[in-house]
Amino acid sequence: MDIHETRTIRLQAFGFAVGSALFATGSLTSQFSLSSQAAANVQLAIGAVLFTFGAAMQLWLSRLHQAQDDVRVWQLRTEVRNPDLISSVVQLVGTLYFNVMTLRAVFEVYTDPVVANHEIWRPDLIGSALFLLSSAIAWAPVARHRRHNHVWHRSLWISRLNVAGSLAFGVAALGSRYVVDGQLLNPPLANWATFVGAVLFCIAAVLILPRWAADSDEAGLPTART
Repeated sequence: MDIHETRTIRLQAFGFAVGSALFATGSLTSQFSLSSQAAANVQLAIGAVLFTFGAAMQLWLSRLHQAQDDVRVWQLRTEVRNPDLISSVVQLVGTLYFNVMTLRAVFEVYTDPVVANHEIWRPDLIGSALFLLSSAIAWAPVARHRRHNHVWHRSLWISRLNVAGSLAFGVAALGSRYVVDGQLLNPPLANWATFVGAVLFCIAAVLILPRWAADSDEAGLPTART
């Protein structure tokens, strides 16, 4: 793993870790009314953008790993056999649905529950489903080997945390359905499940980080090890 790949992994981890932290704080802000709901929505929107950034870094790494395996990157049959790449694409699309959901919640006011469900809840549900699908695909041994070879002893834990986080986001989406007068079906469930899922995603992002001595090693600089 060269220095550029190492730094890209760190950027990916940064996107997911900070994005998850914002989802966690946004859900707590909403649950305990620590500020206005608008402020919580802004936190979620920024977190979704950072999720997209992290997913884009993951997709770039997936294509890099495929190229390193001496295959044609855009050969369809090869891509179908590459769960790492498939998972990354599905994950990126899922984050885009979260962007749609959170940005609409920030900039639009919906008084009709039917419209709110169409504009906000449906992207939330689809994004959560795509996150779960991506996490399940990424559990495949070949995907974990490509993604976690530098931290192989943590690979199963990273995959388990991501699947559990995706399940929690799915539960949150179920509680976020709009009912009469534009209220959520179950706000506490939506907030607490979002918080739990975000914490699990954040831990998984931290676990994927390479050791900090890696940059110095690749650059040929002396490192101190304990």
